[in-house]
Amino acid sequence: MMKSGLLGLKSNTYSYPLFALTLTIVGSRLAHYLFPSEPTFRGQPPSIWVAMGGSAVGLILAVTSRRFGNSARIPKIWVYLLALLVLAWLSSLVMMRIHEDLFAISTILVPTAVFTLALVLPTPSEIRSTLVFFAATVLLGVAVTMIAASTGIRPFREDFEGRVPLPGLEAFRWEAYFGDANNAGSIMAMTLLIALLRGGKAGWALGLPSTAILLFSQSRTGVVAAVLGVTVMVVASWHRKGGKAWLIGFTFVAVVVSILLLILVVDPTLNGRVLIWRDFLGIWSDSPTIGLGFQGIQEQVLGMTGQAQDAHNVLLDPLVRHGLAPFLFGAAFLVIAGFASASRGLSNKGFPLAMYVTGMTCFMSYTTFGWAYMTLFLWPFLLASMLPTAWQVSEFEGTPASLQHTIRNPSA
Repeated sequence: MMKSGLLGLKSNTYSYPLFALTLTIVGSRLAHYLFPSEPTFRGQPPSIWVAMGGSAVGLILAVTSRRFGNSARIPKIWVYLLALLVLAWLSSLVMMRIHEDLFAISTILVPTAVFTLALVLPTPSEIRSTLVFFAATVLLGVAVTMIAASTGIRPFREDFEGRVPLPGLEAFRWEAYFGDANNAGSIMAMTLLIALLRGGKAGWALGLPSTAILLFSQSRTGVVAAVLGVTVMVVASWHRKGGKAWLIGFTFVAVVVSILLLILVVDPTLNGRVLIWRDFLGIWSDSPTIGLGFQGIQEQVLGMTGQAQDAHNVLLDPLVRHGLAPFLFGAAFLVIAGFASASRGLSNKGFPLAMYVTGMTCFMSYTTFGWAYMTLFLWPFLLASMLPTAWQVSEFEGTPASLQHTIRNPSA
């Protein structure tokens, strides 16, 4: 039974495992901000216990779902997507063990999420509800952050110098509980797209704070990613209303070219990223197969031009840090995610394709996540890429057995 609640959120038995995982992913990040590295039980901080407890609850709810055992109906592209994600995760862990790198137990969220998705086989409405729940939960975490900062429980986290020459903002780039300002901007770009997908008053309730936090982060990556994603969804809206194809295509190309020219004129080094990429490619040759590990990179940072701790790219960083395997599996995952997101064109208001464009803009210019963890970036990106093909599962499932031969089986 579908139920509508706050923000018009529809939920049912199959949504609850996904909601539990979403709450776990967001809650673990928030707990890390509120109680950083403060062991509470058996030497583990609250963020780890949130991850472990939430994973257990999510799995229990998934196993008790009535869709358990219907794996034959998983679309092939989902199989490729989830398998590649698991392989990227597993190869990262193996390389961490080889290099004796430290890792958190919260890494269990990746296989937990994959297993849950395979059991639940979410329909389009369940995926959309989970995305809206994700955006609402993330923004609720921001509210908690503001309360904690205003009461002195935690410091008001600012990152670097401000970029906007306005009184009070010169030294202000707010990172909230996301780790740094670029992370904050990138996540808000994603929640803004979810707000547009939701639409209506609920969409405004999610979109306005997302936009405000995006601007306060002063993240150029986040702003560019948001502009590109919103442009895709505007183009999709024109397309639905019968807009001329040449005008739609010209508008999108004009926006992209304008942004690229602006970036090249204002800062051709992409805020030092070109130098960082060159430095990391230079040290990759020291150990091209298995990478250098965390310690190996730390030993070379002082000799680098930008002295960056990571490669500012979710493919280059694992390539240098953990070698070819995580890089290849991660790259394949992103390619398949692109095919999945574009598989039905501008369906779902163009959201899947918009999320892919926004996500890739963030991923290629900043190390927003590592393949060993299910993060605030990877979770909505994964759900969005699965959305276009989810209709196959629900349509096949809702057809009487005597007529199922008339519908293309998503497992075929």
